[in-house]
Amino acid sequence: MSFNFKALREDLLKYTQEEMAEMFDENILKIKSWDEGEEPSLSIIRKIAEKTGLSFNEIMDYKGSKPNSISIKNTWKGVNDRKRIVTNYMKEELEKMDVSDEYKERYIQGLKEGIKRFIKPSVSIVGRSDTGKSTMINALIGVEKMPTSWTPTTSIAVYIKHIDDRPDFIKEEVWIFADKVGKEFLWDVKKLYDKQYCERWKIAQGDVGVLRQFGTRQEGKPIKNAGSAVIFIDSPILKNCDIIDLPGFGTEEQSDDDITFKTSQNTDLLIYLSQANGFMRGEDSTYLKENIRNLPVFEKKDENDLEPLCNIFIVASQAHAVTHGNVKQLEGILKSGYERFRKSCSEEYWSTREDISGYSDMGSFLQNRFYTYTTDIESLRTEFEKSLQRVLEKLPEIIDLKVKEFIHGYIK
Repeated sequence: MSFNFKALREDLLKYTQEEMAEMFDENILKIKSWDEGEEPSLSIIRKIAEKTGLSFNEIMDYKGSKPNSISIKNTWKGVNDRKRIVTNYMKEELEKMDVSDEYKERYIQGLKEGIKRFIKPSVSIVGRSDTGKSTMINALIGVEKMPTSWTPTTSIAVYIKHIDDRPDFIKEEVWIFADKVGKEFLWDVKKLYDKQYCERWKIAQGDVGVLRQFGTRQEGKPIKNAGSAVIFIDSPILKNCDIIDLPGFGTEEQSDDDITFKTSQNTDLLIYLSQANGFMRGEDSTYLKENIRNLPVFEKKDENDLEPLCNIFIVASQAHAVTHGNVKQLEGILKSGYERFRKSCSEEYWSTREDISGYSDMGSFLQNRFYTYTTDIESLRTEFEKSLQRVLEKLPEIIDLKVKEFIHGYIK
């Protein structure tokens, strides 16, 4: 592994050539040769580490692999185009008909209300505190926007949406909403385009700094009157889905558990993180059993080629911490986690999903929904990213079929 010795000397250590030679008991000519590109021996690098306290990676300026945002084909565009084209077409056709203006308006309003129900898929990222949820989100969207820390950080539900989805009345990057207004608990993201509603719930707005101020714990405690936020980002993955960053449950803050439970009730796809060291403990299984049953069923045996349980991802996070990413050990961890979770579910647990999907023995497919993840080692996140990409490209196509069915029925 080569490195820039001159940059190390000048930029990091702040030594002149003469000072470097004296510090490491080397000939000045040798220092000059290293500056010009000759590589020092490992014994010299070891001496630098001993004298400066720098790690090997710091000396070599090794950054490790950094994940890029997932490259996803924008299949949601077809859904939006269909909604717009059909609405405009029906307006033009109604103008040719001998019907009252009131009827035309009522007809188009009914069409708009009907197709408005078909919204972009939502992805909830859930887990106990310190499982790396915000770190994963930053990797998926390809930009460091979500606050991360070694302590439990996120204290509100954060809806992450594409910049193109921002309503005209919102000019800022982030809006923060109260945890309650009157007897209502938590802002409803489905009313994002209702200006009056959103302004009634808003307590702050601004750039990502506002999110850090209101959405993270201050001295270990969440800000009490903040419940959720929306942030708008230009990222490829957000063209096909919305991502929801939720507080870790089990933080001893009841508000965290309440926000996580209520928000994840209406998600389309669930990514559940459990640390690879200590993977799938009892509380993990309990949470999953309660929430998997609320997920929609997209896979239909005779209608599409989606894999059974396609919208469930159970992830062993921080996988690099298991003996430096030992693949065999991680495979064993995933298998043991799957076996424990499956034993905790009765055969009847899957019956509703089996009836809807047309697949039998649903529990046997569950093993395929277990993945490893880390931002440090690319090979340990590849399968997760590929599977997520496939589902997020396919779901808009399935929703588009439902939009077409509704339109045909409405017009008929």
